[in-house]
Amino acid sequence: MKKLIAGLTIGMLIGSSTMAAAATSSTVQAALAHFKIIVSGQTKTVSSSQLVYKGNTYIQLREAGNLFGYDVSYDSASKTIGFSVKNSSTAWVTLSDFAAANGYTIKLPNADGDEYNIVQGTKILLTADASNLREGEEKTFTATNGKVITLRKYLGSIQLNKADLEDAGLLK
Repeated sequence: MKKLIAGLTIGMLIGSSTMAAAATSSTVQAALAHFKIIVSGQTKTVSSSQLVYKGNTYIQLREAGNLFGYDVSYDSASKTIGFSVKNSSTAWVTLSDFAAANGYTIKLPNADGDEYNIVQGTKILLTADASNLREGEEKTFTATNGKVITLRKYLGSIQLNKADLEDAGLLK
């Protein structure tokens, strides 16, 4: 009888310690899914599945960065995640960065449209008309000095071709 009581006691101790350990673990229940990803109207493909937890969808940072045109890096020593613009767009400059870097101002002649005047003092250097320009599309226009400038819409921003700006003498 003593062996039976000792066995039951040991069994209950082991069982209760297992339950206590399980109650303090940080296990979560989530599901893997594969969603259709659309960025600025264009369907994008991702190689990893997405994690769905409590109604929220999670995607790997590297995948998300690539979807939006960024290279993603990780420095394990400082535990730092970095995002930088991919090299493919180094031939382009955003309209606002171009104006700021060269001391120009941007004026909107029509508050309802996507037309931008790049001004130096009171002189209009160029008028960039991005009306009806969709994501990824390019179009050209002529600067006031007669040079052709290419503009595009990329990740929602208006960008100008740097080589065209240099040829027009508009980069300082």
